[in-house]
Amino acid sequence: MPIAVPAWFDDVDITDWADVQPEELLEKRREHVDRHAAARAFKYSRATASLLYDEIGFRWTAAVPVRGEVPLQTIDSARLRHTEAARQSCDLYDLHAAEQERLGHRPLDLPPNAGFTWQRRGKLIDFIANEDGEAVRRGEVWRFPVSALPSGLMAGADVSDSPRLPTQRGRANVPGVHWLPFLELLEAGYFKRMQQWRGRLVDVTAPGCFYCFVSHRWLAVTEPDPEGRQAAFLAWQMFAHLCEAVRVARIRGLQSPRKFIAQMSTPVGPSGSSLAEALLVNVLRPAGRDGLIEQAWHEALVEEHLIAAYATATADQDVGLTKLSNLLRKRPALRSLCERVFLWYDYSCLPQPPRSADDERFFRRALPHLPSIQLLGRTAILLDDAEDYLSRAWCALEAVVADPGDTTDLLVGSKRTNLRSGSVELHFENLLLDRPHIQWRAVLDTEVFRVQRPEQCMARLNLSATDPTDIALIYESLRRLSAPRKIHSDAMEVVTGVVPLPVTEHRRVLVPRVSRDSVKMTGKARWSLNWTGALELESCWGPDDDAMSITPFLPLHGAVPAQDRRPRCHVVVIAACEGEAVLLSNWVRAKRGELEELLGSVLQSLSWLATDVAPVGHFVQGTLQAVAVDCPQWIVVASEARFISCNVTAIILALLCRAKARCFAFAIDAHEDNVAELELAGTGQPSDGGDIELFGVTFPRHAGGLLRSSLVEYLVAERPAGQDADSPDAPATG
Repeated sequence: MPIAVPAWFDDVDITDWADVQPEELLEKRREHVDRHAAARAFKYSRATASLLYDEIGFRWTAAVPVRGEVPLQTIDSARLRHTEAARQSCDLYDLHAAEQERLGHRPLDLPPNAGFTWQRRGKLIDFIANEDGEAVRRGEVWRFPVSALPSGLMAGADVSDSPRLPTQRGRANVPGVHWLPFLELLEAGYFKRMQQWRGRLVDVTAPGCFYCFVSHRWLAVTEPDPEGRQAAFLAWQMFAHLCEAVRVARIRGLQSPRKFIAQMSTPVGPSGSSLAEALLVNVLRPAGRDGLIEQAWHEALVEEHLIAAYATATADQDVGLTKLSNLLRKRPALRSLCERVFLWYDYSCLPQPPRSADDERFFRRALPHLPSIQLLGRTAILLDDAEDYLSRAWCALEAVVADPGDTTDLLVGSKRTNLRSGSVELHFENLLLDRPHIQWRAVLDTEVFRVQRPEQCMARLNLSATDPTDIALIYESLRRLSAPRKIHSDAMEVVTGVVPLPVTEHRRVLVPRVSRDSVKMTGKARWSLNWTGALELESCWGPDDDAMSITPFLPLHGAVPAQDRRPRCHVVVIAACEGEAVLLSNWVRAKRGELEELLGSVLQSLSWLATDVAPVGHFVQGTLQAVAVDCPQWIVVASEARFISCNVTAIILALLCRAKARCFAFAIDAHEDNVAELELAGTGQPSDGGDIELFGVTFPRHAGGLLRSSLVEYLVAERPAGQDADSPDAPATG
């Protein structure tokens, strides 16, 4: 099955890279970014006999001349970094250096009236002086732990508790679902087949308890944990995180919420791991009668030597869980908290072969509900081999299902072969960052562009299952997932589609320029329109829909009748990839009447723009061009995250506000209060040359699109003297 490529593909020259491997290309330093950089990277990424999405992504990353701090993450690139880090590291030296940093003297606060930039380094944050002052010198570093940041930052921190599980709102009974009480695992010492302890499982959830879906590899064909090590590592780490939750509650206060600084993306002040914080909110607070937390605190102190480094060393010495089971018999407060913890582990909670006829029906009924089980609680991933884990189809599905809600907790799945705490987890976090994006593009290739069959999609994702018949079921589960809500913003994004440029009075067009202007929501106009179905394939795409009909610029109403007094409105769709842009545009076109009624306007036209950090899928367009649009009212349709941290969305919004057009933002993945009017916040002076006479500019068609980092530089060009207005690069207007 060859990869479909756009018509311009053959005209791109990459002969100088013909025999260069991506690992070599990554090492070549290329600082200059020209207008053909994206096209060359596009062709190089697909100049391979392999059809694997990860390899296409790896080759793309190698070929782009500009990459941010966290570029596209693929299996190949992560493996390369992991190997390099292992080759260069000296575990004992690294451990000693880290200890010295943590033991260093700490300032009590930052000096007043001094400017600093900051850089996060694990659990430390460095503040670097911008200029000389009374108490500081330029470049001087003031280092603080995140648990004790400067007073000014702590005062401005937001409240950000771990969310309460859905099970706290009432009982839930999902068909075919049983939960394993944590203490039952300790008594048994290993994971039994479901049929061996069916009567001890629980089928209904209860408020005040904690529910954990365990995602793990099967280490043998007939059973997942033949030596009992997964049971030991899971149980001891769960206990250690519970003890950490007790410590945080004792220091911070049981009812005191966690603090968080959004701009640093970090919790501050006394806080625990994500799992510890979830246990605090969902177990300790509901159970927190007078004296219980204090008693649990003293019990945990006695066992501090066992739970260091989340008890991974202890777990390796307690296969069979005899030590932990005996310990909890002597620690009543901690045991009462453990009674509120329940696990879902497939081998122990689903009937295993050989199955009776009733068990087989039970098993088949439960399989489609596995994502629902994850949504009831948190997902603990028992991790030992990140690459192998993500090649298992069930594991990959489970990781992606849990990712949008930030309900994933990474636990060590086996004895470490190194001393560097967290190295496996960081490796996996880097991989997981873009896994939903890559899988979403694969499904769009299958369902929207129809360039492959479901089994080919799974093969190109390099996903396999022990039972090949599971592949179809797993694909259906992937297909039913909504588009990823998180975005990954990086300078290496490729921008394709149409950039709409507002036409002002006197036939001048506004073009993007680097500016310090910012855009903010006003409080005066806010409405609700639930269009979340636009990002769900089952709702928004049918067998008669045609991706080729959704061009990057679509007239919607043509000439508006003179008697229609409603203002004309242009719709700007901004999406993560071309497939997603087609989905959103198709939905807007089909349901435009609802939007027209909400805004009191008539939708004149629509344009779409894709800003793709993972360009591994099919491109229906694969080009970028500016279009001049003369319209008094605009609405930008994108995911909520794009209005917060997407560079391309910010450029479009700043353009529209400078044009003084009435402009609205529509967060299409939010359920309510998601349509708001915008205004320009005057944080700086607009840059010079922000508008050009319409017929004094050309709009080149950029094959392969433009990298985000060069969008402003190359999007438009001034018209050469004597060029005909009908030339291919003449301004396109809508």
